[in-house]
Amino acid sequence: TGWPITPVFTSLSRDFLGKVINISEASNRWQIQHDLGYNPNVTTTMNIGSSESPIWVMVEGDVKYLDDNSLDIYFTSAVSGRAILS
Repeated sequence: TGWPITPVFTSLSRDFLGKVINISEASNRWQIQHDLGYNPNVTTTMNIGSSESPIWVMVEGDVKYLDDNSLDIYFTSAVSGRAILS
């Protein structure tokens, strides 16, 4: 039923990826103040593993750029995870 869950990242490096924003509280709207000065590419992920052995998978969200330094991401249900901005 549906697509299989495929691990995307097992570890993330801030230096390699740009800016990683952690969202610890599940919400269907993530409000992000990134202060990059441009509208970055956005990838959203959630951990389906444990904190000791994370398995990061991509989650689809609708990105709305508010200005060059902030954005909102909307999801169909409440999720927590990471926004990877580049």
